[in-house]
Amino acid sequence: MQKKEFTYEESGVSIESANKFVNEIKKITNKAFGSFSESLGDGFAGFYPLDNFGSDFILLSSCDGVGTKVLIAKKANMWSGIGQDLVAMNVNDILVHGGKPLFFLDYIACSKLDSKIALEIVSSIVEALKPTGCVLLGGETAEMPDLYKKGDWDLSGFIVGAVKRTSLLPKNIKSGNILIGLSSNGVHSNGFSLIRKIIKDYKVNILKVTTPEGISLAEELLKPTKVYYSDVYPFIEKGLINGIAHITGGGIEGNLIRILPKNVKAVIKRDFDVPWIFKWISEHGVSENEMYKVFNMGIGMILIVNPSNVDEILRSLGLSAKVIGKIVPSEERRVEFE
Repeated sequence: MQKKEFTYEESGVSIESANKFVNEIKKITNKAFGSFSESLGDGFAGFYPLDNFGSDFILLSSCDGVGTKVLIAKKANMWSGIGQDLVAMNVNDILVHGGKPLFFLDYIACSKLDSKIALEIVSSIVEALKPTGCVLLGGETAEMPDLYKKGDWDLSGFIVGAVKRTSLLPKNIKSGNILIGLSSNGVHSNGFSLIRKIIKDYKVNILKVTTPEGISLAEELLKPTKVYYSDVYPFIEKGLINGIAHITGGGIEGNLIRILPKNVKAVIKRDFDVPWIFKWISEHGVSENEMYKVFNMGIGMILIVNPSNVDEILRSLGLSAKVIGKIVPSEERRVEFE
C-alpha cells in the first residue's frame, strides 16, 4: 500500500497565498504611509525612524503568534513553554534587524478564562523576556465563548525594539561571506497544522509515543522556540554580523532569501544534523522538498558574517553553531542547496 503524502497546503495552510496577501497589504500601506511601510514585505519587522524626534534610532516592531501549537498544548495540558514561543517569535524577528527589545504586549483569547493556565502562560512570557531586558508592558485578555470552543486558546504577541541607524541589518552582505547556522530547539512554532494532520490521520497518541530522548512526542513538539537574543546580540554590538535570517514558516530558503541583496546567492550544504522530530515527520509521508519548505530542519537562525569573524563566533557559541554555507556571485538572488 502506497504511503499517503502530506503537504502544508493540504493541511489548510498556503505559504504562497500568505506571501501574495502580504504583497497586497504592501500596496495599500505604501499608498497610505509611504516610507513608513518600506520594510513591509521582505523585512522581518516594521521600521519607524525617529528622525522627526531628533534621534538616529529606528523603532522596530513585530507581531506574531504561536499558531496551532496551542492545540498540542491543550491536548497534552502542558503550558509552561508556550509563552516563550510567543516571545521568541517576536524577539527573533526584530533581532534580525539588529534590534534591542524594549517592551512587549500580549493578547490572550479563550472561550472561558482558566486563571491557572493563563497565569502559567504569562509566567512563561515573563521568564523568556528577562534575559532580553524587555518589559511586559501590558496586554489584553479576551473571553469569547461564541468564537472559541471550550478549552481553546489563542495567543499573539507584539514587540517594540530599537536600533541605531548605523547598526541596522542587513548590511554589506557580499560574495565571500560565510553562513553560520544556529541550532533550533526542534520544530519551534511553525508547521503545526501539517503535524496535527499527520497525528490525526495516523491516530498518533502524542502522550504515549516516546522519542529517542525518552520523552513523549507531546513534550518533543512543545519544546519552546529558542530566544536567540543572548547568543547573538553581543555580536551585533561588536559589528561582527552582516545579516541574520530567522528560520520560521517557509524554511531556510523562504527566509534566508529575504535578506539577500541582488547579484548573490546563498549556497548551503545539507550536512548539518537534522533532529529526530523532523525525520519522524518525514517518515509519515512528507517529502524532503516539502520538509525544507515548511520546517527549520534543525537550523533556527542563520548569521551571515565576514570570514574573519567566523572563529570568534564559533568559539563563543560552541556546539550550537556550525558553518553551513557561503555567499557567492549570481545573476539571480536565490538560495541553493548542495
